[in-house]
Amino acid sequence: MTEQVMNRYNGCIEDWKIRLALSRMKAMGLPPNLWPDALQQLAVAITQFRFDPQRASGAKESTALCALINHRLTTMLRVEQRERERVARYRESLGLSGRRNGEQLIAQDDARELRLDVQMAVAALPTTERDVCARLMRGHTVRRIAADLGCSWRAARRVVERIRARFKRVGLDGWVRG
Repeated sequence: MTEQVMNRYNGCIEDWKIRLALSRMKAMGLPPNLWPDALQQLAVAITQFRFDPQRASGAKESTALCALINHRLTTMLRVEQRERERVARYRESLGLSGRRNGEQLIAQDDARELRLDVQMAVAALPTTERDVCARLMRGHTVRRIAADLGCSWRAARRVVERIRARFKRVGLDGWVRG
């Protein structure tokens, strides 16, 4: 699998950077089935990464890149965990929290239906709310969203509240926190 991944980025990203990313994914316990998607996201960050030895205060490029990769992977793992929690809350709100041996296929169907429901709810949002929703799903804070949009955190929080209200109206109460 490692060779396949290495060949995919051959010429775009130095091999040692890909090997570093793969070793960090393994060390952080990211399941191998998520590696291609994670590496795709990391590839963008790695290509945008510019090492500045003066800012690094003696650190090597590999150390700085490792910190960047660790930060991105931690964020990805947090987002994944939040999604699992949202699905669990949603299932619980529907009374589907317990799962016995024969119910695995039903649970997978429920998860697919939930994804479709969430996708439809997000697609129905106005452009700004859809953008904010996407940023929330990537794990951004309200303060960061406000900075990205160039508005106050109160304005960003109001948008989040409107999104939460819309999700509740369409029966996705278990999907939103708080």
